[in-house]
Amino acid sequence: MVEAGAPDVPAPAARLAWVLAAHPDASKRDPKRALALAQRADGLTGHKNPAMPDTLAVAYAAAGNYDEALTAARKALDLATASGSTRAGEIKKRLALFQQRKPFVLPPK
Repeated sequence: MVEAGAPDVPAPAARLAWVLAAHPDASKRDPKRALALAQRADGLTGHKNPAMPDTLAVAYAAAGNYDEALTAARKALDLATASGSTRAGEIKKRLALFQQRKPFVLPPK
């Protein structure tokens, strides 16, 4: 369940989910909240924008749900490939991590 006051706009919800799932500082990660936000963002786009299941995959992996992460990443890759998105290459890299049962973490700045 998403907290009251959570954004109803997919892009801000997805950005926040991404940070909460993949922040380089583990103390700033919140996989449970990331997952709720990513699920909401994906649903708001009708499951058709490759960025949303990609974010969902990152959140699932952060929560240790690698089977779900793989499913979401494959959907993101299919959508990205079908739409000609440049995101496909990055999704493939994350998919490889999830196959190794590793989460995606942003590099430190």
